[in-house]
Amino acid sequence: MKTLSQFLNFFRRPVGSRRIPTGALMLVLASVVGVLGGYGSVLFTLLINSVTQWTVEPIVRSSMEHWQWLGVLWVVPAAGLVLVSWFTRRFAPEARGHGVPEVILAVARHDGVIRPRVSLVKILASGLCIGTGGSIGREGPIVQIGSSLGSMAGQVCRLSPRNIKVLVAAGAAAGISATFNAPIARMDRPQLRNAPVGTRHGP
Repeated sequence: MKTLSQFLNFFRRPVGSRRIPTGALMLVLASVVGVLGGYGSVLFTLLINSVTQWTVEPIVRSSMEHWQWLGVLWVVPAAGLVLVSWFTRRFAPEARGHGVPEVILAVARHDGVIRPRVSLVKILASGLCIGTGGSIGREGPIVQIGSSLGSMAGQVCRLSPRNIKVLVAAGAAAGISATFNAPIARMDRPQLRNAPVGTRHGP
């Protein structure tokens, strides 16, 4: 309530004396980071689907008619891994790995500071790796993408390390919630729609 009161009082002051309180600024930035983290997850998923349609799917369709194409199917993920390895080493070495350990390391040892380019490199590298058949999941890269957006927002606004860490957490939460559709709950099963709240189970 105190943060909301400070945010409302900001608009009541004369224009020349307006200075956004830290709590109100954090509230706004966390909301913006949450929205951007969600759209980052959507962009990441679209990239994976696009890469898959142009690489793996044509070979799979051809192999259904000409079985000899199965022998070259392994070339696609191998080429994807080689390209991703070069790309990350060249532009953002910290974008390598699962994603979550790198975020924990940035929070623990670097006050939550993550280079802005990490978000873009992670989207492109992980999208290419998964799209070409690499055996990794989406959750780790999306956590790092959202966290880097939060860290970038904190660095641009020159916030304290403590507040930057909060925005890093907000970005990570945004990416995870977007991946699992957590912000919106659905009741697709007709038998659960009219059930008491305490007895509802399932998605």
